[in-house]
Amino acid sequence: FYITYLIMTALLMSSFYLIYQVAEDTVTDLIQIMEALIPTYMMAVSFSSGVTSSAILQESMVLGISAVSWGIRKIVFPCIQLFVVLQLVNNLQEEDFFSKFGELIQTGVKWLLKSILAVVVGMNAIKSMLAPAADSVAAAALQRGLGAVPGGQALNAVSGVVIGSGILIKNAIGVGGMLLIAMAVTLPIIKMSVFILSYKFIAALLQPISDKRMIQGIQGISEGGQLLMTAVLTVIVLFLLSIAIVAVSTNVTYYAG
Repeated sequence: FYITYLIMTALLMSSFYLIYQVAEDTVTDLIQIMEALIPTYMMAVSFSSGVTSSAILQESMVLGISAVSWGIRKIVFPCIQLFVVLQLVNNLQEEDFFSKFGELIQTGVKWLLKSILAVVVGMNAIKSMLAPAADSVAAAALQRGLGAVPGGQALNAVSGVVIGSGILIKNAIGVGGMLLIAMAVTLPIIKMSVFILSYKFIAALLQPISDKRMIQGIQGISEGGQLLMTAVLTVIVLFLLSIAIVAVSTNVTYYAG
């Protein structure tokens, strides 16, 4: 049994490392996309909404990316690796030594991912409610001032067209960034889904004829893949929501006008 289980463990760890690399590379690609998108996106925000909105929201998004990069790479991924190792080691003996510790790590990873999502999205939402409002007040005051002078109505109309065009460009950049994120993650998500379903299928197929500890080891690898996929999906949702929040909140200048 030990020889067979060790051979199976080596094969499982080798396949898990492949899917682990897919998850790690996907998160890295998403962070690079956001780092490239933010300067252009915030320039459009500055043009359509105001400098205050651009500066505050850019700071918020950069901090969010830094938090995601550090939290996912330095805490979440290593914890998932430890969870998988514990699941495999626990089945070497008939007695159960590490299952509760594994459950603790699994729960901690899920809570941490939810906390990162809630904190970053909440921070972006709060700043998106405050910063554009300040710019909208300044823009409304300027438009009323232009309307009070002779010929100001024409200038007011031109400024409205300019602001509307800027918002259209800004929203187009945001939608383009969201589509780029969707295209970048489609293939990795499919790979990870196939990995998880394949090991679930293997566990179901071998359960009637194999030792229960081997089935539990295979199931542990599948659960590790699920945690990796949850981490990647959390990053995707976080970045998509951040872009959408900025796009919607910075339209207030146009509606205020």
